[in-house]
Amino acid sequence: MLSPRKASLLLSVSAILLALTACDENRLCKKSPDCIVHGKCKKAAEGGCVADGDEGCKASDDCTGLGKCTSKDGACIAGSNADCKASEACAKGGQCDENNGTCVHLAKHFDPDCLKQCRADGQCVKTRDSCIALSKYHCNGSAEDKLDTDGLCFRTGRCTVEKGKCVAASPEDCAKSPLCKDLAQCSVEDGKCVATDEGCKKAQLCIGWGKCTAKDGACAIVSNADCKLGNRCKQTGLCTAKDGKCIADKAADCQQAEICKKVGRCRAKDGKCEK
Repeated sequence: MLSPRKASLLLSVSAILLALTACDENRLCKKSPDCIVHGKCKKAAEGGCVADGDEGCKASDDCTGLGKCTSKDGACIAGSNADCKASEACAKGGQCDENNGTCVHLAKHFDPDCLKQCRADGQCVKTRDSCIALSKYHCNGSAEDKLDTDGLCFRTGRCTVEKGKCVAASPEDCAKSPLCKDLAQCSVEDGKCVATDEGCKKAQLCIGWGKCTAKDGACAIVSNADCKLGNRCKQTGLCTAKDGKCIADKAADCQQAEICKKVGRCRAKDGKCEK
């Protein structure tokens, strides 16, 4: 049986050996590229190397370059906007905003968790539990200044951000979209591009198809007067409005039309002029 003195000495030696072993394990991590680059300078209990606290992260290349200066769960991450603003990524690339542990340019950032909302409504950045729009780039659907023909702005004229949403804020917004060029929806109402009676009557939709009155934000056929403004009334006798369409409803519709005078189709049948 060991004497108390020898037992105490043995315990002291064991403690020293354990400390030396731990130091040696940390020394191996500190010599690895992961320490210099990623701040992983401490031996993990389960093996491998992990971040050695905030100070270890601050000494890493990732802190200087990418703003990953804060230790969390054994890794170095961007823990705040301050981390990002002090980085080369901010100075050179505008990535000055912390988002989920990395530095990004929020105005041009497209979060993978927001793909559906981004496509549908330009809400491309995740904050807490929701996705929001922060810039014209999100409404455009691209980090480029060029108008993206697949983006919300081009498709719907909703090109301006207001309170986290993309909206049509002016006729200039609507003018960027085929909704205005092709469907006469060039005016703004409640953040959307809509048609007006005046706009419809000037549009090809009225001249060609009789869609001359604004209804629910779009040009529509709502009366016989609309049909009579369209070329198809004069040409093919489609002069009567029914269920949102222009049809030939009676002989008088056909008899005044070119189709009657030129080819003898002067009788209304099944919505068309027939012989």
